[in-house]
Amino acid sequence: MRTTLEEFEIYNMAYAIQQEDKRLNSAIQAWFNQSVKAQKGRGKSARPAFKNFNDFYDHQKEFDKIFNRNQPNQSGPNRKKDMAERNRLMNKA
Repeated sequence: MRTTLEEFEIYNMAYAIQQEDKRLNSAIQAWFNQSVKAQKGRGKSARPAFKNFNDFYDHQKEFDKIFNRNQPNQSGPNRKKDMAERNRLMNKA
C-alpha cells in the first residue's frame, strides 16, 4: 500500500507517542524502584534521591519534543517545503 508523505508523518508521530508512553511506564516503574532503594545520606540523615516524579522524569517535556520537532523555522508564511528539505528535517531528529 502506498502512503503520502503526510500520512507517513502521521504514522511516525503516532509511533513516537507510543514510544513515549512506554518510556513513561518504564520511568514510573523505575521511580517506584528508586523510592524504595535510592537515598542520599546515611543513617538518620537518609532521604530520597528525588523529591517528586517530575524531578526524576519530565513527561511533559518529552511529549513536547515529539510535537515541536516537526515545527521548523519558516522564513515566510505557509512556506512549502520541497522533498529534500522535509527529508533533512526528518533525519535530523
